[in-house]
This record gives sequence, structure tokens and C-alpha cells, in this order.
Amino acid sequence: LRLDPDDAETLCRLGECAYGQGNLDEAIVWWNQARQTDPTAADVHAHLGEVYARKRDREKALPELSEAARLDPESVGAEQMIWQGYAALHEIPLAVEHLEKFVALARKEGAHIHVAHISTAAALKAVRRGKKDRVRVTCEVTPHHFTLLDRDVRDYDTRFKMNPPLREQPYVAALRAALDDGTIDSI
Repeated sequence: LRLDPDDAETLCRLGECAYGQGNLDEAIVWWNQARQTDPTAADVHAHLGEVYARKRDREKALPELSEAARLDPESVGAEQMIWQGYAALHEIPLAVEHLEKFVALARKEGAHIHVAHISTAAALKAVRRGKKDRVRVTCEVTPHHFTLLDRDVRDYDTRFKMNPPLREQPYVAALRAALDDGTIDSI
């Protein structure tokens, strides 16, 4: 395997490998190099935005996510990372806005999308709307999101730290209703 250090796609793949192995700092190094090589690559900005969001660095995440959306508003892959980045930052309105866009792009491209760890009523609405419009969209919920409430962990026990976080009763009720009506495809 021969790597070209001046090729943004190669650098981006190296970042993806590091990210997949859980090495976020190394992924950031590779993606920053890819961005320097090709500042117009939306997926590179989306990768950086998502990883900064996972590291809870709002100041770096938000501009990268915005730039990714500006550079390629039609990219299904970039849109998925943008949506996940906003969700990681707990920016629910922005996350839902981009989830709706993700569903719309899937409709346009005929793609299948899967929404992992759904936890809000607004996200469920986007999935329901997509399913109603015959978009190939599936979603899952984790058991703790439909059984525990945010108030159950008020003592800030780190064993209950998760992303997305636990929610209030109305969100839990919406998740249970979505399980009952078949909107949620898997647990």
C-alpha cells in the first residue's frame, strides 16, 4: 500500500482508521492535514465537527459542522456526521433539522439510513415522516433510554454517563409509544 501524503482522500481514510480504533486525537491530526490539503472537502469538515463534538469542544465543532453543511448540502454521508455531531453537542433543534435533511437526502438518493440511539420526540417525528413518505429509514433505541429518566441519575454517578443523555418523562413516554406503534425498529 502506497500512501500519498498530499491526497486529501488518503489522509481522510487514515483519520477514519484512527477514529475506528478509538484514537480521536490521531484522527484529528489526519483530518486536519486532509483539510489543509483540500479545504473544500465537506466530509473532512464533517468528520472534524463530529469528533470535536464527541470531545465536547463546541468552539471547534460548530464551525466545522456549519462549513460541512455549506460546502456540500447534498452529501448523505456528510449530513449523517453533521446530524450526529449536533446530537453529541446536545443541540437538539439543530440535530433534528439535520436529521430531517438526512431523511430528505435518503429519499432523493433512494438510500437506506439507520438512526442509532434515538432519544427525542422530535427525532421520532422525522423518522415517522420519512417512513410515511416511504423512505427506507430505520431506527433503534437503547434500553436505558426508554426505562430510565434523567432524574434517576441526579447524583451524577459516572456509570450513567451516556450519549445521548437520559431524558425527561415526556421523551421516555414518546419512545415507549414509538416502540408500541412500530416506529422504532430495534432495541
